[in-house]
Amino acid sequence: MNFLAYNTRRDIAEIIGPICQNGRDIHQVVLKFLNTTATVKEGTDRTTITLPAPSKEQEKTALQHLCNTLTAMEQRSTLFTGKLVYDVR
Repeated sequence: MNFLAYNTRRDIAEIIGPICQNGRDIHQVVLKFLNTTATVKEGTDRTTITLPAPSKEQEKTALQHLCNTLTAMEQRSTLFTGKLVYDVR
């Protein structure tokens, strides 16, 4: 499980890497994102996962970019109905 968690964190870091200017802080930002509480709202054709917006503008931009990238993948889950849509509020 630790190996899968490491790979997931690395994949997220690669997505938000161009947004974050300081390379040392990327993994701290990723861990901050993963530790936030998301709100899940199921609809008939999609499930919306809403993450709280960070207070720092650069982190908010990185999280928005991550959400846009994940939504563009048009993923589906056996746990939720329809397409998964990610949002920042």
